Amino acid sequence: MRSPFDLMREWVDQECKLGSQSPNRAILSTIANENEKMQPHSRVVALREFDDRGFLFFTSKKTRKYTELVSNPQASMVIWLELQQRQVVIEGNIQLLNNEENHSYWQALPKHNQLKFTAYGPHTNNEITSTSQLDVVYQELSKQYQDQENLPLSEYYKGSRLIPNRLMFYTLESESFSEFVEYIPGENEEGWQSRLLGPC
Repeated sequence: MRSPFDLMREWVDQECKLGSQSPNRAILSTIANENEKMQPHSRVVALREFDDRGFLFFTSKKTRKYTELVSNPQASMVIWLELQQRQVVIEGNIQLLNNEENHSYWQALPKHNQLKFTAYGPHTNNEITSTSQLDVVYQELSKQYQDQENLPLSEYYKGSRLIPNRLMFYTLESESFSEFVEYIPGENEEGWQSRLLGPC
């Protein structure tokens, strides 16, 4: 039986062939343990990659989502593939990347992205007068590192991998019943087992 990651790759590849410009966008939902109201927090994130290890994304350590993931590593994610009218819901636990891994992915970023993140990362969730002040920082950094291929790793650049323990694949139908396939780890967590469920 093919794994849910194979099916995920198939769906994303198909979305790209249909002309999608952003098949790697996902809605990440987190919640903090110490939050008395237990208020969930959702935000669109860009998936850097996904494979059999899980779904990887990066953010600033000053964001609310990162703070919540540190206090409560349980999270869920929704990937909406609009051109196919499909969605994938992923539930699991977050594994934070170590500094060596963060550095490796940072080095692979285009310099423009490194400049942008270094400019805004320290200011995440801080009040600013205007985004133009970030433009000023960006220009200053551009001059400072104009002769270097890469910028030093930002202390705020943090990677997280959502390791799934449940994946749900929905295919929405307008004239027939929507298909809902669930994948969970097999016995002794070897491989995956799937089952077709009634639409929900």
